[in-house]
Amino acid sequence: MGKMNVSTRKIEVILTSGELETLDKWSYACRRMSNIAISRMFALEKVDEWQSLTDKGKKTVKKLSKEAGTMTSTRMNFMYRELSVEFSDIPSCIRAGLTRTLNQTYQQKKSEIHKGLSALPTFRNGMPIPFNISSKYKTSFFQKSENGYTFNPFGKKFGIEFETRFGKDRSNNRAIVQNIYEGKYELCDSSIQLSGKKVFLLLTFKSPKERFKPKKGVVVTMNLGMNVPAYMVSSTGDHTPIGNKNTLLKQRLAMQSARKRLQKELADTKGGRGRKKKLQALNRLRKSERNFVKTKNHQLSYKIIKFALENKAEKILIEDLQGIARDENEISKYVLRNWSYFELQQFITYKAAKFGIVVEVAETHYISQKCTNCGHTDKENLQDDQMKCVVCGHKLQKDHNAALNVLKEYQSSLKV
Repeated sequence: MGKMNVSTRKIEVILTSGELETLDKWSYACRRMSNIAISRMFALEKVDEWQSLTDKGKKTVKKLSKEAGTMTSTRMNFMYRELSVEFSDIPSCIRAGLTRTLNQTYQQKKSEIHKGLSALPTFRNGMPIPFNISSKYKTSFFQKSENGYTFNPFGKKFGIEFETRFGKDRSNNRAIVQNIYEGKYELCDSSIQLSGKKVFLLLTFKSPKERFKPKKGVVVTMNLGMNVPAYMVSSTGDHTPIGNKNTLLKQRLAMQSARKRLQKELADTKGGRGRKKKLQALNRLRKSERNFVKTKNHQLSYKIIKFALENKAEKILIEDLQGIARDENEISKYVLRNWSYFELQQFITYKAAKFGIVVEVAETHYISQKCTNCGHTDKENLQDDQMKCVVCGHKLQKDHNAALNVLKEYQSSLKV
């Protein structure tokens, strides 16, 4: 196979064999194992630092490491053996999958942790139950059934079996599972997520990268705005607004207002019996608000990538969020505070990578105030939703003007 994309899909499943209580127990154990393992990974890093300081330290650490087994195995194997001793009743595929996931998480955050920029990750109840997929089961993991596909991720010994439920299948999950079943896609380590009485399969798989041939030198820029969530401009001359304030910010603020009203009503709620039930409505509102933002960001990022593909762009330039955070403009801060633009950037980046499109962050300073015609920069140029230059009189929609300036600054930097 050539270059592959790694993707994850959330598919609802039903428990056809086994007890839900067993999965609850394993989910709780995963939280405990994760917090123990991540702390020990950090401790082993510190042991290595001590080892490099003095000859005496090297001798001491060598003795300790030999006793612990770290000299004769990799860190992952060492952690797996440690967890196997303390949690021997948990299926080995869960321990193996968890060890691999934690190692990846720690390696990603290690640099920030050692610099003091981030704390060690803390895992809470309800975390997914990971399981590893051995190579011999990758093509036989799913078995066809009358209603979909059945699978037994933890081995026949534990007697837990699931069956897929695709429903309306707007995400085309049935076709993905079918491709895995036929060996067209490669199954990777996945996990089971419990949400109340519902069970979901977080299915991770590799699929061939979609063929896309960009035109050399074609770039699209994206400006984050108050009235338009994303304004796109292409070096080919094409431009379009994506999304609008009414369907995004206003709905988010309405949800926040409802949540604050409910919080105020619950302020006098006393502890004891019934408190958990009274707070359920608040938790549902929080979850709905988060899901709304995530869904809208997925929809926006899809349209942004579609625009880039239509223009055959090889690069997408997105606005630097740190620049907005430092901006003295209170409106910019207000928008950033009430919408997850960082998540939107993450979605754009991973979706663009599927087609080999490069995403870069462009430094932006006063781009909305700068006239694209004469280059004059002045806050007086901004009038409501328009940029009207006080020098040359050039007029353009504010977000369109800003996106054009990002493109022009990028093209100027190439000539230097």
